Amino acid sequence: MRTRTGRRAGVRAPEKRFLINYQHYRDMIAFQRGLGVKIPITGTNWTINGAVTRAQHVTDFNDGHSYFSWGRFDATARRINDVALTQQQGIFGRLAFNRLPDKPYFVSEWDMLWPCDYRAESPILMAAVGCLQNWAGYTIHTYAYSNRHTPYQPLGLEVSSRSIGNGYHRQGQFATWNDPAKFGVFYHASLIMRRGDMRPAVGSVAIKVDDLRLRNTEAMDLLAEHTRVGTEYEDVPARSPQTHLGYNDAAPIDAAAREADYFGAVDWGGTQAYGLGINSLYLNLAGREPEGCVRAEDKRSLQEMLRTRLQAAVDPRTGERPIYRVYRPEEIYTGPMVDKAPDLIIGYSPNYRASWDTVLGKYPREVFLDNLDPWSGDHCIDAAFMAGCLFSNRRFTRGEPALEHLAPAIIRALCT
Repeated sequence: MRTRTGRRAGVRAPEKRFLINYQHYRDMIAFQRGLGVKIPITGTNWTINGAVTRAQHVTDFNDGHSYFSWGRFDATARRINDVALTQQQGIFGRLAFNRLPDKPYFVSEWDMLWPCDYRAESPILMAAVGCLQNWAGYTIHTYAYSNRHTPYQPLGLEVSSRSIGNGYHRQGQFATWNDPAKFGVFYHASLIMRRGDMRPAVGSVAIKVDDLRLRNTEAMDLLAEHTRVGTEYEDVPARSPQTHLGYNDAAPIDAAAREADYFGAVDWGGTQAYGLGINSLYLNLAGREPEGCVRAEDKRSLQEMLRTRLQAAVDPRTGERPIYRVYRPEEIYTGPMVDKAPDLIIGYSPNYRASWDTVLGKYPREVFLDNLDPWSGDHCIDAAFMAGCLFSNRRFTRGEPALEHLAPAIIRALCT
């Protein structure tokens, strides 16, 4: 038995009492057993609040549902959140909130709405996390809502604002039943879970929800990809988890676990800037980044603050300043693509560079560490310390050739 519920603000008080009272689950289960129903019975799969999850401690198992890219359509602007899963708000914390650790857990409804170029990642990620969490299984919401041929149903056609407003969006963004990008990896995802390619996490955590109006916490979002996690309540304690946390407790993820993830466990809402690439710093700008928090009017002041602090940083072992200069892109670049450059470009002092981990978004425990890789050359150093060298078997026709002359000269030489 599943009770489908809504989250409208206007839900009446009797309905609220019905949703949070576990007695109706007991009564309905007893009624269905009396009819001869022998299969396991669960309640709603909607992640509404702690009250609804707590009420289902009398069911045979817990159920959950969530979607990647949910709510990404704007009927006016037709905005699409076409970004990788690692840049989207995670769904696993929401799923974990519906889980009572001492019961089997099944995800009966999940999907990644289209169009999205990264949607083929979702079945593999779901399989990996399902193994880690030791879920009983999950089913993807991937079918047609009707057999009527409408302009909005076939995969690949535009999902317009009209289809959002009149309800046909369910035959657009959800009609992924013939999506080869995902369908082709369903078999691999099922094998990952059936074979146990990823073992269940050794540790387990229960987060106590002391206010039944609350939903999943930030700690739950972080823990869901590191260890088994679920919720417990004052009158429904969890017996199996090894660790018990309060609702506002920080996620117990040690430095070693954080180091294992590229951009793992990042509080993007509290992050103003991040590094990616050898010399590049980016601001977490609102409107540009998925969880941007830096206002456009604060961009320049933040750039100057970062520039000042980075240029003043000192290596405690040597007393040297690793960063010689920090540049805004308009200070060193010209042309129509300057706005595509990083928000700050780092010019390192001699003998310093970005670490190998930093290049990909990883953050090791140490701020300064030795480079033990047999790498003898570099292009991280500030231009003030590195003379540009140009060798050619043809005579130079310009007195002072520069980098911007190189590409036109090559094109002209190859085309003549």
